[in-house]
Amino acid sequence: MCSLPIVAEAAEYKLGPDDKVRVKVYEWRPSRGEPYEWAPLNAEFTVNSDGMLSLPLVGDITVATLSPQQVGAQISDLMQQKMGLVSRPTASVEVTRYRPFYISGYIANPGEFPFRPGLTVAKAFAVAGGIYRATGGSAAGFLKDAIVTRGDLRVMTSERDGLLAKKARIEAEVSDDPKIDFPADLTRKDAAPKVGESLKQEKMIFDFRKSAVKSKVDSLGQEKNMLAQEIMALNAKDASLNKQLDLANAERQNVRSLADRGLAITTRQLAVEQSVAQLESNRLDIQVARFKAEQDRTKIDRDIVVLQDQRRADMLLELRQVETRIAELTERIATTQRLAAQAESMSSQDVSDTERLAEITPTFVITRLTDKGSEDIQADRATAVEPGDVVNVIRPETRSAPDVGAPAGRSAGRVKNSGTSVARE
Repeated sequence: MCSLPIVAEAAEYKLGPDDKVRVKVYEWRPSRGEPYEWAPLNAEFTVNSDGMLSLPLVGDITVATLSPQQVGAQISDLMQQKMGLVSRPTASVEVTRYRPFYISGYIANPGEFPFRPGLTVAKAFAVAGGIYRATGGSAAGFLKDAIVTRGDLRVMTSERDGLLAKKARIEAEVSDDPKIDFPADLTRKDAAPKVGESLKQEKMIFDFRKSAVKSKVDSLGQEKNMLAQEIMALNAKDASLNKQLDLANAERQNVRSLADRGLAITTRQLAVEQSVAQLESNRLDIQVARFKAEQDRTKIDRDIVVLQDQRRADMLLELRQVETRIAELTERIATTQRLAAQAESMSSQDVSDTERLAEITPTFVITRLTDKGSEDIQADRATAVEPGDVVNVIRPETRSAPDVGAPAGRSAGRVKNSGTSVARE
């Protein structure tokens, strides 16, 4: 194993498993004076775990440890051989997605990251967020949490005050009170300006809805009065017709008596009978009209009751929803107040862990898979990182910076040199 740091050099990239490449193959055809595209090959392919590319027309080719230029030349040769071409086609291979590298140990964000040419330990360290810092030890973080929590608290309190005003308005509507009796907490002089706006809006809604319902009831009442007058007129007309019918019936009896004695002519008797029949028909029409008017008046009474009952049911449902939301907000406000107080208390404490961690200078060990197996290489910030490498960030033991808040699974061990090997205790 190597003990000396490897400085980053502009080495030619070698393909390996999990690399994704884009292949383009073209052939110049003089007879047409234009290039010919080998469409089946012009696509993206992924190097498999055996380090091979499976290509149409060409088959499987080994590309591990070869550069993209070398793979392109190999594809050109194989195409010329297998397709029987006179001249070699032009093949280019471009890496579209490099296989990842890994970083672990005392780092903010350990895990897998995409490789880029020219990657060094310093760049990898920066990509992973630098040295691990316990998130619970940031006074600025606590202060930010306190500010955000206080903002949420103001929003929830404002919403609850508005709902309390709404509840008072609905209760006044349900009880049919002449005005709204708002809670004392909302009407005090030191109440927030938004509370005054809420009270004003609820008063406007109360007056508008009360006026709207009164207008509907008054309109129905006027219609009911008109029907009552119509019924009175029909009753008077019916009484008049009844008198006429009594006279007509008396005359009919006289005519029938005279006719029985041969003293009245038939035409007179017929006229009297027709007059009686007409009066009876007219009286029947009046009775039908009066019955319909009475039905309509009864329906108006029912409509007024339904209107008031439906309005009351809607208001009771709305009141229940408002009360449920107020209870929920009250509980959330109490919880948020406790969180805000805790965050403010924590932000006022002097958290020194972050300052101590800033003094730490980590060491680096790269674990690299070679032909001989896995190899640990001592590295510094300028060491080149290759695809598939595992960069281990190790925090050395120091007296000035004790291991504060080290996360589970992160290495905070010591490094010692033993000959040419690098071992982790």
